[in-house]
Amino acid sequence: MLQELVLNGSSRSTSLVEQLDRLEAVGAETQTHKLALARALMERDSPGFHCAFEAAHAEFEELTERQARMRTLPRAGFLPHRYLWLEGLALLRLAERAGLPSPDAYLRYCPQLALGKTAVVLQPEWLVPLT
Repeated sequence: MLQELVLNGSSRSTSLVEQLDRLEAVGAETQTHKLALARALMERDSPGFHCAFEAAHAEFEELTERQARMRTLPRAGFLPHRYLWLEGLALLRLAERAGLPSPDAYLRYCPQLALGKTAVVLQPEWLVPLT
């Protein structure tokens, strides 16, 4: 579904609507947040997106913190997921592309720096010619 949103620029494509309907038919109980996020992106529904994003974020945080307390996961494999929610960053980027306003405060696991919002501006006197 996310691939369809990326390829079609968050437009309401027949394929995406069919995928959402199929997922809702078989996984509505376990995929509620993802369904709501995809539908909100497709419909460019800002309040719906932010509500679903916060719920999905809370679910990710709960799972991540539970896994961190277990201490049974391989440290090297778990550490990147411990501090960054890659799916959440992708969802925020899709929302931005759909013209939805970004959240007022960036959430844990979705740092503003990872979204590329604080780019360094090079001043002309810093540039060195390569030739």
